[in-house]
Amino acid sequence: MISSFFHNMLILLGFLFITLKISDYIDERIQSYNVKVYIYSFLASILSIIVVSESFNYKGMLIDIRSVPIFITSYTYGLKAGLICSILPFLYRWHLGGYTAWQGIILGVISPLIIGLFFHKTKKDIIVNGRYNTKRILLVYSIHCANRAILSWFFLPVSYYVWLKLNLCMTASSMIALYLMVLLIGKHDRSRFLIREMEEKQRELSNEREKLEEKNIKLEVLSKQHMMILQKLYQRNEELYIANKAKDNLIANVNHELRTPLNITMTYLEYLIEDEEDPLSQNQREMIEIAYNNGDRLSSLIDDLLDISLLESQEVKLNLEDINLNKFIPTLVKDRKFLIKNKNIRIKFNTYKKDIFVITDRLRFRQVIDNILDNAIKFSHEGDIEIRLKENQNYIEVYIKDHGIGIALDNINKVFEPFYQVDDSSIKKYKGVGLGLYIARKIIKTMGGDISVKNNIDKGCCFKVLIPAQSLSENL
Repeated sequence: MISSFFHNMLILLGFLFITLKISDYIDERIQSYNVKVYIYSFLASILSIIVVSESFNYKGMLIDIRSVPIFITSYTYGLKAGLICSILPFLYRWHLGGYTAWQGIILGVISPLIIGLFFHKTKKDIIVNGRYNTKRILLVYSIHCANRAILSWFFLPVSYYVWLKLNLCMTASSMIALYLMVLLIGKHDRSRFLIREMEEKQRELSNEREKLEEKNIKLEVLSKQHMMILQKLYQRNEELYIANKAKDNLIANVNHELRTPLNITMTYLEYLIEDEEDPLSQNQREMIEIAYNNGDRLSSLIDDLLDISLLESQEVKLNLEDINLNKFIPTLVKDRKFLIKNKNIRIKFNTYKKDIFVITDRLRFRQVIDNILDNAIKFSHEGDIEIRLKENQNYIEVYIKDHGIGIALDNINKVFEPFYQVDDSSIKKYKGVGLGLYIARKIIKTMGGDISVKNNIDKGCCFKVLIPAQSLSENL
């Protein structure tokens, strides 16, 4: 009996190995899942018949493991597959006959079919990552073995000893066969699963490689475009540098060529105005003064253009010194008395409670405050112009508040742009070319400070000048 069992096992596993190889061929040629299941079920039914034909006899009863292929098929693929797998073993066992034919059909065909269908879920549930859930399938099959033992107790006319030995023999042989089949199928399916997974990964890598190649081509195109743009930018930058140098040279030459004759002209005009030996008539004096004032304006414009050239080329040299703002600001206010004598305006400086010192260039800082004060006087017709100081950590804040026409909200950020003017009409009410505040901000930024402006709630606007607060006395 033992030799017959091993012979039966070899035949079963050999046929199963051939079937698995056939399944590989089928998978490559057939796409329909249902058709493949029907073919697998038919091959399993042939395997059951072979197992039955190779059965061994025990006291007139055929002992085989035909239930194993039927159980695996119904357990894995469900009702249709289980029925297809059961038909041929059913007919063949009936054809063999014997007084235990019906018992053999019930115990070896119907019972494994029903148990397998009852515990069937889906292939995804019972096969994970190409492997059977071995514990579950052996546990379910043990239920079939128990069911077969119970039915055989009622159906087979044998003694208890024969019944026990028969069921132990059939259970042991079928469980061993099932375990070996599961291992073989699992190893095969696992290998196929890994191959498919590897092929899928290769396809993904191939797709990623194609995408990377496309991106690389786009990057090469973008790189070439970028290099062309950079070359154009370098070329444009070189052109701008040359143009800027030419502009600086032009401003320097114009400054020299204009200032020399202008200075001579203004010297003669000043001489004519102050000449007491041959005094001018009132009409002549007025015309000479107009000419002198316009010459003075032209001189200021030349100075502004030269300042812009120096500031933009960062060639301004600061002569730093310690300045007491409580004494410095009043001198600037005093110098403005001539400008406000014909206006209903007062300039008030609120002296700080203690002396405040800053390190700065006296002439450049004076130019900043002068430009803001002159601007406030120009656009004010009445009211006070207030100047006050405030300490703020590392900075000193200088506030210059007027009650003039103010600045439109849309233009408040433009007042520090070069050549910006509040009145840009063809007939200007307010004189100037719009460089004073631009130059003031450039100078104060060179000193490490800043200028800002905002409108007052009632009327006019307020400029805030930030200047670093460190003094020479603090460094000693």
